[in-house]
Amino acid sequence: MAVTARKYNPGFLSVDELVAIFCVRTAEYESLIEALRECSGSANTHQIVIGPRGSGKTSLLLRVAAEVIRDADLAARFFPIVFAEESYEVSTAGEFWLECVARLADQAPRREGDVDLHRTFEGLRTIHDDRTLEDRCLGVLQDFADREEKRLVLIVENLNMLFRDMGDDDAGWRLRKVLQTEPRIVLLASATSRFDQMDDPREAFYELFRVIRLHPLDTKGCATLWQTVSGQARAPQTIQALRILTGGSPRLLTIVARFGANLSFRELMADLLDLVDDHTEYFKSHLDALPAQERKVYLALADLWKPANAREIADRARLGTSKCSAQLARLVEKGAVEVSGGSARRKLYYLTERLYNIYYLMRRARGPAPLIDALIRFMEAYYSTDELRELGARMAREALGFDGGALAIYRMAFERLVGLPS
Repeated sequence: MAVTARKYNPGFLSVDELVAIFCVRTAEYESLIEALRECSGSANTHQIVIGPRGSGKTSLLLRVAAEVIRDADLAARFFPIVFAEESYEVSTAGEFWLECVARLADQAPRREGDVDLHRTFEGLRTIHDDRTLEDRCLGVLQDFADREEKRLVLIVENLNMLFRDMGDDDAGWRLRKVLQTEPRIVLLASATSRFDQMDDPREAFYELFRVIRLHPLDTKGCATLWQTVSGQARAPQTIQALRILTGGSPRLLTIVARFGANLSFRELMADLLDLVDDHTEYFKSHLDALPAQERKVYLALADLWKPANAREIADRARLGTSKCSAQLARLVEKGAVEVSGGSARRKLYYLTERLYNIYYLMRRARGPAPLIDALIRFMEAYYSTDELRELGARMAREALGFDGGALAIYRMAFERLVGLPS
């Protein structure tokens, strides 16, 4: 049976729904939980989960938070404070701790005689000196931890963006000092990639975290997620094609799992158009997040579709080969592009998530041919060989009811379909 999966907002799910939908990233989950259990005395292990957008960071962190609530031993020792996926209001160290108090006020149990944390938060908001704000907020958090006799687990998303956008250059160092000297606070964070404050010995977060990397799902992981979300099993060769199409991205695989089955060709075309239309903001935000030169190279590769070497991509992007190679290296580091085959001197590159090829092809489309191309490529990944044969026969029967332009589109699609490798 299929279960509800929120593609963009897993935070909307209840604890029970989170546990039910969580079916991949189990090894990483167990590793995070094990390290959390080992926090004792004056020593804490602060951890950061690193993976590109859509790789399952939010679901993983929320599953950890759910287990802290559900597991008797963990619940007796820890209390999770879950930040929003984006904390746009935070621009200083003091405001970081103020956000902790705000989230604690929303998430702490309410018992008669307890401190009114919402009223406390409203009072703290009036403090303008950032150092004073930090000290007062930390005092509130420490008092709560002492009353409950628990360590606070701060679950903070997109730590790289949070501290990148802060106007306070000392914010990272101030956070590091607290994390290294205050045993009542544990940080469990996420980031889309490694960042300077982690890698530079002169920066605040250098060697502060235990790092958990999220890699693309393998074929087994894709099959597990597909069956959980759609309620249907797929043939191994189809799962492998879907893994290539989505790059093993849990979010994209969840999106694709909702694509129509057993529909007419016309309905399939409409379904794919709806899929792209419904998720355009997601696709577009991914592209907008890339620096201009990286985006230019990424789109050149999307336009090529096939694995291509740096010279081919440079020609399409109208850039010098050396400049293009440098941008490709950055895209590979971010997980947006993968290296396939080729020799050491002639690497071949392709988009990790091929669905972006289809998105780009369809967004640029003028006339039916590019749309048909996109649909046939999508169908090649989505359907097994037997299903494609059945679909081809269905298309031939449907075409008997059309003439003129509609018949020409069906013929074009049928020619593309029979031209696929068997």
